[in-house]
Amino acid sequence: MKLLFSSFFLIYFSPSLFSQTEVPVKEITVSTTPADTNEVNTFLKVEVEAGYPGGDEGWKKFLIRGLIKVSNEAAKNKEPAGKYNLIVAFIVEKDGTISINSVTSNPVNKYLETKCAYFILQCKTWKPATLNDKPVKAYRKQPITIVIE
Repeated sequence: MKLLFSSFFLIYFSPSLFSQTEVPVKEITVSTTPADTNEVNTFLKVEVEAGYPGGDEGWKKFLIRGLIKVSNEAAKNKEPAGKYNLIVAFIVEKDGTISINSVTSNPVNKYLETKCAYFILQCKTWKPATLNDKPVKAYRKQPITIVIE
């Protein structure tokens, strides 16, 4: 059975959450959805979806921890204020490792694109997707919204 999940996660940051420094980041949004692909030998429709260790909750925790760091670095780097919608498209390989397919942002912010791609690559090895009881490459998209004030 194909496991489809969609979750929407919104966090509001306030300076009281960070006792060391005030962070000009207003919010980070994480949404996990399945995505389509036309890549050869990379599958969207599989019997068992690729899974992060710790499941959806583990993935959300990983994303939140890392995106706080990314947003703090962006603020320290004096990135322009604004709402940045990023899409990190990646492939969960047969061995569970991650490879980045593409990263886009609207409005364009190459600094955030690079930092988010690097951050996603640091995640633990996933449990690969399977089709006919064999591991297969699976395509994923991770939408991320970061607001910097």
